[in-house]
Amino acid sequence: MMKILFVCRSNVGRSQMAEGFFNKFSKKDSAISAGTKVEEKYLAKKLRAIVKFIIPVMVEKGIDISNNRPKQLTKEMIDSVDMVIAMVDKEFCPDYLLASKKVKFWDVEDPRHGDLDVHRKARDEIERRVKNLIKEIG
Repeated sequence: MMKILFVCRSNVGRSQMAEGFFNKFSKKDSAISAGTKVEEKYLAKKLRAIVKFIIPVMVEKGIDISNNRPKQLTKEMIDSVDMVIAMVDKEFCPDYLLASKKVKFWDVEDPRHGDLDVHRKARDEIERRVKNLIKEIG
Protein backbone atom coordinates (compact mmCIF):
# COMPACT_ATOMS: atom_id res chain seq x y z
CA MET A 1 0.00 0.00 0.00
CA MET A 2 1.35 3.41 -0.99
CA LYS A 3 0.92 6.56 1.02
CA ILE A 4 0.84 9.88 -0.85
CA LEU A 5 1.37 13.35 0.62
CA PHE A 6 -0.18 16.30 -1.23
CA VAL A 7 1.37 19.68 -0.44
CA CYS A 8 0.35 23.23 -1.26
CA ARG A 9 1.13 26.54 0.36
CA SER A 10 -1.56 26.78 3.07
CA ASN A 11 -3.17 23.32 3.02
CA VAL A 12 -6.48 25.04 2.43
CA GLY A 13 -7.34 24.39 -1.20
CA ARG A 14 -5.34 22.38 -3.71
CA SER A 15 -3.79 19.80 -1.39
CA GLN A 16 -7.07 19.31 0.49
CA MET A 17 -8.88 18.71 -2.80
CA ALA A 18 -6.20 16.28 -4.00
CA GLU A 19 -6.33 14.34 -0.72
CA GLY A 20 -10.13 14.11 -0.99
CA PHE A 21 -10.07 12.89 -4.59
CA PHE A 22 -7.25 10.42 -3.98
CA ASN A 23 -8.91 8.85 -0.95
CA LYS A 24 -12.22 8.60 -2.83
CA PHE A 25 -10.84 7.05 -6.03
CA SER A 26 -7.96 4.87 -4.83
CA LYS A 27 -8.95 1.35 -3.89
CA LYS A 28 -5.71 0.42 -2.09
CA ASP A 29 -3.59 3.49 -1.39
CA SER A 30 -4.13 6.49 0.88
CA ALA A 31 -3.30 10.18 0.99
CA ILE A 32 -2.72 12.96 3.49
CA SER A 33 -2.09 16.65 2.89
CA ALA A 34 -0.14 19.53 4.40
CA GLY A 35 0.99 23.08 3.70
CA THR A 36 4.40 24.70 3.60
CA LYS A 37 3.15 27.90 5.26
CA VAL A 38 0.24 27.14 7.58
CA GLU A 39 0.34 30.31 9.64
CA GLU A 40 -1.74 30.43 12.82
CA LYS A 41 -2.42 34.17 12.52
CA TYR A 42 -4.24 33.61 9.23
CA LEU A 43 -6.01 30.38 10.17
CA ALA A 44 -9.46 31.90 10.82
CA LYS A 45 -9.38 33.66 7.44
CA LYS A 46 -8.27 30.46 5.71
CA LEU A 47 -10.98 28.41 7.40
CA ARG A 48 -13.55 30.90 6.07
CA ALA A 49 -12.16 30.31 2.56
CA ILE A 50 -12.52 26.55 3.04
CA VAL A 51 -16.17 26.98 4.03
CA LYS A 52 -16.94 29.51 1.29
CA PHE A 53 -15.19 27.84 -1.66
CA ILE A 54 -13.41 24.54 -1.07
CA ILE A 55 -16.11 22.59 0.76
CA PRO A 56 -18.88 23.58 -1.71
CA VAL A 57 -16.89 22.71 -4.86
CA MET A 58 -15.92 19.35 -3.39
CA VAL A 59 -19.52 18.61 -2.29
CA GLU A 60 -20.46 19.10 -5.95
CA LYS A 61 -18.24 16.04 -6.60
CA GLY A 62 -19.68 14.05 -3.70
CA ILE A 63 -16.68 14.52 -1.40
CA ASP A 64 -17.01 15.92 2.13
CA ILE A 65 -13.80 17.52 3.42
CA SER A 66 -15.56 19.64 6.06
CA ASN A 67 -13.70 17.94 8.93
CA ASN A 68 -10.24 18.55 7.43
CA ARG A 69 -8.01 21.19 9.02
CA PRO A 70 -4.82 22.80 7.66
CA LYS A 71 -1.67 20.98 8.80
CA GLN A 72 1.89 22.31 8.71
CA LEU A 73 4.29 20.23 6.62
CA THR A 74 7.10 18.53 8.55
CA LYS A 75 10.11 16.51 7.48
CA GLU A 76 8.61 13.57 9.37
CA MET A 77 5.55 13.67 7.11
CA ILE A 78 7.78 13.36 4.05
CA ASP A 79 9.73 10.53 5.67
CA SER A 80 6.49 8.63 6.39
CA VAL A 81 5.14 8.56 2.81
CA ASP A 82 6.10 6.95 -0.48
CA MET A 83 5.46 9.95 -2.75
CA VAL A 84 4.99 13.70 -2.38
CA ILE A 85 3.00 15.77 -4.85
CA ALA A 86 3.73 19.48 -4.42
CA MET A 87 1.48 22.18 -5.86
CA VAL A 88 3.42 25.12 -4.50
CA ASP A 89 6.01 27.51 -5.90
CA LYS A 90 9.51 26.34 -5.02
CA GLU A 91 10.21 29.66 -3.25
CA PHE A 92 7.70 28.60 -0.57
CA CYS A 93 9.24 25.15 -0.08
CA PRO A 94 11.53 24.25 2.81
CA ASP A 95 14.92 22.80 1.83
CA TYR A 96 14.00 19.34 3.11
CA LEU A 97 11.08 19.22 0.66
CA LEU A 98 13.17 20.39 -2.28
CA ALA A 99 15.88 17.86 -1.38
CA SER A 100 13.52 14.89 -1.23
CA LYS A 101 13.71 12.36 -4.06
CA LYS A 102 10.03 11.57 -3.46
CA VAL A 103 8.71 14.92 -4.75
CA LYS A 104 6.89 15.56 -8.01
CA PHE A 105 5.70 19.08 -8.77
CA TRP A 106 2.29 19.73 -10.30
CA ASP A 107 1.64 23.13 -11.83
CA VAL A 108 -1.89 23.85 -10.62
CA GLU A 109 -2.90 27.48 -10.33
CA ASP A 110 -3.64 28.66 -6.79
CA PRO A 111 -7.34 29.60 -6.74
CA ARG A 112 -7.13 31.56 -3.48
CA HIS A 113 -8.06 34.94 -4.96
CA GLY A 114 -10.76 33.60 -7.25
CA ASP A 115 -14.48 32.98 -7.15
CA LEU A 116 -16.30 29.64 -7.21
CA ASP A 117 -15.62 29.17 -10.92
CA VAL A 118 -11.85 29.61 -10.40
CA HIS A 119 -12.01 27.04 -7.60
CA ARG A 120 -13.98 24.66 -9.83
CA LYS A 121 -11.34 24.99 -12.55
CA ALA A 122 -8.56 24.11 -10.07
CA ARG A 123 -10.69 21.28 -8.65
CA ASP A 124 -11.28 19.75 -12.07
CA GLU A 125 -7.58 19.98 -12.97
CA ILE A 126 -6.67 18.29 -9.67
CA GLU A 127 -9.27 15.57 -10.18
CA ARG A 128 -7.87 14.80 -13.64
CA ARG A 129 -4.29 14.69 -12.32
CA VAL A 130 -5.24 12.51 -9.33
CA LYS A 131 -7.02 9.99 -11.57
CA ASN A 132 -3.92 9.86 -13.81
CA LEU A 133 -1.69 9.40 -10.75
CA ILE A 134 -3.80 6.49 -9.52
CA LYS A 135 -3.49 4.83 -12.96
CA GLU A 136 0.28 5.47 -12.95
CA ILE A 137 0.91 3.83 -9.59
CA GLY A 138 -1.46 0.96 -10.35
